[in-house]
Amino acid sequence: MASSEWEKLGLALRQALAGFLDVSKQGSYFQDDNSSIESYGEQLPDPDSIVAACNQATTLKPGSLLVTYQYDNSCYQVTPETSEIEFLFTVKHRRKPFLWRVVASTSGKIYCSLGGTRVAHGPFEYAIMDKWGAIVSIDLRTGKVSTIAKGERLLMPSGIELYDSEARLLVCATNDFESPGAIYWFDLTTAEQDFLAVGAPLVDPVTAILDKKGTLWICNSDQTKQDGELLAVRPNGHCETMLKRRGPGSGGICGVCHTEDNSELILFRMDWPKMRHCAVTRFNTKSRKESVILESVPGTPRFFSTCGVVRDGILWFGESYRKVIYGYDLLKSEITSEIDFSSVMGGSSIGMKNSYYSIENISVVPKFKGCD
Repeated sequence: MASSEWEKLGLALRQALAGFLDVSKQGSYFQDDNSSIESYGEQLPDPDSIVAACNQATTLKPGSLLVTYQYDNSCYQVTPETSEIEFLFTVKHRRKPFLWRVVASTSGKIYCSLGGTRVAHGPFEYAIMDKWGAIVSIDLRTGKVSTIAKGERLLMPSGIELYDSEARLLVCATNDFESPGAIYWFDLTTAEQDFLAVGAPLVDPVTAILDKKGTLWICNSDQTKQDGELLAVRPNGHCETMLKRRGPGSGGICGVCHTEDNSELILFRMDWPKMRHCAVTRFNTKSRKESVILESVPGTPRFFSTCGVVRDGILWFGESYRKVIYGYDLLKSEITSEIDFSSVMGGSSIGMKNSYYSIENISVVPKFKGCD
């Protein structure tokens, strides 16, 4: 869609959503710090800066996968054809936040969302989810990380998707996994937020996407009850529950991604720590029926990435319990590729110490501007 069409869609969504969602927080917000463009290097950064260690010798390859390992906030470039895994960067801050999502632009910049805090207590480390978050860009060519915005007003951003000729991000904010979540546009130039929705029925929304027809698909993960649902908000603002809750412990819907079929989506369902109801499914938006691609079964726990990507008819997603990236042929309905990720995650044994010893994000590097 053109910029004007996105503006009209956003206005229509806000006006229609006002009947059941609190959109009173819409407005303009600006960067709340001056700590942009700091990285590991020759000078000591400000103590509150977000910093990154980058592999400046590498080159992003269109069609390759960006894969993150959440334990140390590292990102890798994976070449599906050769199974080559190449380190790109790791990002740090004094709060020890989690790296939730990474998306590459056609200019070569990589945008990241961060949030939450890791706290050490004796020999163990715990996760504290609060409202603090950050959105940053990383330029591997210069080794620089730029803080576009950070602070509690971001409501712990999780899912991010580029839209509007890469001028804006669609941000899905979980808002501390306790308070109602939010969906908003984030302007990458001004750092302004334009809220589409805040409040019920958003419960721990981890991922949201817009399809070509302007329908907003929202994943409610409900981390407290481990029981999620899939919402669809039409361009006229009408909200439908496309997949209903199944009951506590049945798994929250944490991820959704497009396929090349406009009537089909891919869903990612997770429950922790028992991992009994984790699944990757195909969802037909017309019939509202799910078909399983891969799932946990008794005696075989699985823990999937909370997002995946379809490239040339192949769905790529991670499975952290066995430290593998799968390629699933949507036409043949079978797994055709397996990439061993244990060299990154460590050791040859299966299993997970905690939920963030995981493959969190998988996205694809787009074709760059000016390339044939």
